[in-house]
Amino acid sequence: SARLKEIKLPFFSGTKTDAMEFNDFFTLFEELVGKNTKISGASKLLYLKTYLRNDALDLIKHLSNDDVNYELAVGFLKREYLDKDTVVEKHIRKIYELTAPPPRDTTALRSFMHTARTAVYELKTFGYSALDGDTLGSRVISFLIWEKLPTNFKSRMGIVIGADIPTTEQLLEHYSDIIRTLERLSSSPDNTK
Repeated sequence: SARLKEIKLPFFSGTKTDAMEFNDFFTLFEELVGKNTKISGASKLLYLKTYLRNDALDLIKHLSNDDVNYELAVGFLKREYLDKDTVVEKHIRKIYELTAPPPRDTTALRSFMHTARTAVYELKTFGYSALDGDTLGSRVISFLIWEKLPTNFKSRMGIVIGADIPTTEQLLEHYSDIIRTLERLSSSPDNTK
């Protein structure tokens, strides 16, 4: 049996005050423990029980620690705490409610784009990809982001992609390079006069 180093995971208690809490907890748990092929299902279940508290633990604590029961426990927890529709809505809302970054503030622009990218990729994990070519989903998400971007960013993006409006995939693929270009331009001697 494989031994793990101490894992610093948050505890999950099963309160339903935050629809994202279980999703965040379980995504981290899956990455650190659940996807580890060197750990048996029984050990995974033991680790899972270690990081649960209150109602969440009560839901699975009587399952014996064996390989089959790990998947059963995951199913119980997901049915009880993973509200997929709410999580998807929250990520869409994050994109919709993004605040336009001030012109020439590349730090705010980078933060804006990081938030947009995270929401887009989180939506993809739930089966809603806005990255699939020229689809309505890509167009809508691209539009929601594009409308809030500063003119200098849009001009650079147009040069890079050779089109007026990028797809979501193009936005996410090129934004870092464009921001670096804008930073170089703003720090050049010609712009300090």
